[in-house]
Amino acid sequence: LVNQQVQACYKIMGLPAEATAVLTGKLSREKRLEYWKQRRVFYCTPQTVQKDLMESDEFANRVVCLVLDEAHKATGDYAYVKVIEQLEAAGAKFRIVGLSATPGTSIKAIQQVVHALRSHCIEARHELDPSVQPYLHEKISEIVIVPRNDSQRQVERHLTNMLTPVLEQLRQWGAIRLNGNMTLTPFQIFQAKNDFAQRHHGQVPGNISSLYAVAHKLVEIRNDAHQSLGVVRTKLYRLRNEPQRGMLSTLVKSKQFQELIDLVQAATGGDLETSLSQQHGSSRRNNPKLTKLAELLQEHFCRADACGKSSRVIVFSQFRDSVAEIVLLLRTYE
Repeated sequence: LVNQQVQACYKIMGLPAEATAVLTGKLSREKRLEYWKQRRVFYCTPQTVQKDLMESDEFANRVVCLVLDEAHKATGDYAYVKVIEQLEAAGAKFRIVGLSATPGTSIKAIQQVVHALRSHCIEARHELDPSVQPYLHEKISEIVIVPRNDSQRQVERHLTNMLTPVLEQLRQWGAIRLNGNMTLTPFQIFQAKNDFAQRHHGQVPGNISSLYAVAHKLVEIRNDAHQSLGVVRTKLYRLRNEPQRGMLSTLVKSKQFQELIDLVQAATGGDLETSLSQQHGSSRRNNPKLTKLAELLQEHFCRADACGKSSRVIVFSQFRDSVAEIVLLLRTYE
């Protein structure tokens, strides 16, 4: 990505090579500091800038413009946020230009980025803008909502029941300030732990850290149930067979955990050790998304064949375990 920016700026603006420098972690610290003193335009990974500013801020007050690609990452403790804070602390007077094709999915998420980047002006371009249209292909979008089935809901309820007492303990310790249970995400648990550590001088007692670990794992598996019970089954297998410590070890040995395994095994056909291919038939019946995907793909290719056209499809999936299920599904049509 850094090299792409170098080439683009050279072609568009003709910035001379002797005025520029590419700074990444592969370059020695001494060489980077030498470049900071000599050059005017820098192409860097944000982590490299953050590290160099931590070690020496002698060049910081010479920065007059900071351009951030993928600016939507400027949240939490990401390097973008830290670099801005470091430059401000060093007394630099600079402008920030943030660029993003995916600024956020909600007003709240976008506002976090706006705040982190000290934004005073926002320019937005949508797909109908003349400046954007030459770079877009014509597309037709259709949203297909696939409802969860009874097996998924049952597994989610069981996980919620397991999670509730863990969250209650965290709240009693003042270790989580979020209300509710059903809408929690793994990232929110992770963020709650960081917030607690910041409020207690970087320290998280072992018992509270263990509670966070259990809450994070249960929320993660519950979210997986929205995608596929086959993925849940794989996660439970790993959780049970890999060494665990603290409350996670207690969780794996609990009656509730065994009941969860029984629910998932009944829905996916076979015990946890059953291979994905062996339990695939039952898993597909209990995976509404896989069923719908198969229908859509068959419809697409049948339509293409009827028109005498060759066609290709890309299926995007968030999790590697989900990809394994999708690949197995597609191979049944070879």
